Amino acid sequence: MSGKLSKDIVQRLMKQQEGLCPCCQRDLSDYHIDHIMPITLGGLNIDENVQLLLPECNLKKGAMHPDDWLKTLDHKPGGG
Repeated sequence: MSGKLSKDIVQRLMKQQEGLCPCCQRDLSDYHIDHIMPITLGGLNIDENVQLLLPECNLKKGAMHPDDWLKTLDHKPGGG
């Protein structure tokens, strides 16, 4: 795994994300550090490639490509 995260990355992400999970917009009372582009798909372990997600959102995302993950979030029954 190449790259290194800043020591204060969690605090910076919490502020940047306004304490909310970007997937479900719920409060990040508990969180996982998620690689936006998964390491297994060539993503780097750098500040610009991580976000805080609720554990259940991170587990659902898994090692999915970010574009594929966004499609699952945007899917609404009835084509909306």
